[in-house]
Amino acid sequence: VYEDFGKDNPRAFGVAVGFWGNGMLSGELDFCYNPEFFGDKDLVSENNLMTVTASFVINPTIDFGSQRIRPYVLVGGGLMRSKIEDFGNLGKNTTNKGVVDFGGGVQYYFHPRIGVRADLRYFKGVGANESKDEGWGWIEDWNYFRATIGIAFTF
Repeated sequence: VYEDFGKDNPRAFGVAVGFWGNGMLSGELDFCYNPEFFGDKDLVSENNLMTVTASFVINPTIDFGSQRIRPYVLVGGGLMRSKIEDFGNLGKNTTNKGVVDFGGGVQYYFHPRIGVRADLRYFKGVGANESKDEGWGWIEDWNYFRATIGIAFTF
């Protein structure tokens, strides 16, 4: 498991669009882009990791007057795409894999339409590995955790 990737550069940019109703079952689309996921550009040159997932969400609502808390758990899957250029003699390599994600978090709404969100997810790459003789085939397990915090809006 290569859980050390991304630790030196924790930046990730993304957006999650949830279809959260008043019930407990919902859905969500998540897009995330991690520049320099495999290390500093001085070491690995241009590199990034991008994920696009769709998830099923279980999310009860807890009301405190005008404030709301929505804890949630989710499970889903989608596409993981890595891009690595100029790593030693390997040259350019772009890999697409399936990905399964699961995790959870909480949304806290201090305003009827605006809040904050904290999320922790585990991503596991699935699908056939590349040849071990070229590219990034030596990475057998594309598994990592992603913790995020951001602004939440509801409509």
